Amino acid sequence: MSNPAFRPEDRQRFALRVQPPVRAYAVASICSLAGALLIVIWLAQGWSTPVGVLAIGLLGFGIALNVTALVLKYRYQTTIMIERDTVTLINGRRRRVLNWTEVADVTLEGPRLIFKPKGHGKRQVVLFDPRQTDRRVFDDLVDVLQRRLDASRGYRP
Repeated sequence: MSNPAFRPEDRQRFALRVQPPVRAYAVASICSLAGALLIVIWLAQGWSTPVGVLAIGLLGFGIALNVTALVLKYRYQTTIMIERDTVTLINGRRRRVLNWTEVADVTLEGPRLIFKPKGHGKRQVVLFDPRQTDRRVFDDLVDVLQRRLDASRGYRP
């Protein structure tokens, strides 16, 4: 008979984080710097209006690209908290809690982890792996999820 007391190993946390978009940051920095430099030269030398428009456009593009890269970096990171009775998926402001009794199967299809629910008419929960280059954390997560799902059904290792 198992001990119903809560043990520390009954709770695990996985953080799937996106690699920093270094290329986007570099392009944004170069565009912002070039735009700012052109604005200074344009104002100091009294160049024509098209040069000013180009400078302001470069600066605006650089700032927009930087903001977009930051927002997407934080939007695509996901935290998974695995507990004895539930699994919690936190992605940005969205929080989804699934009981193990509601989950029929957990499968891996390419970079997607799919929680298939029991019963018809319920939607699948799809978790996307943001780090497609380093899959160790994602593979460890899949192993833990499958073991926990088996344990919730009463299977023994």
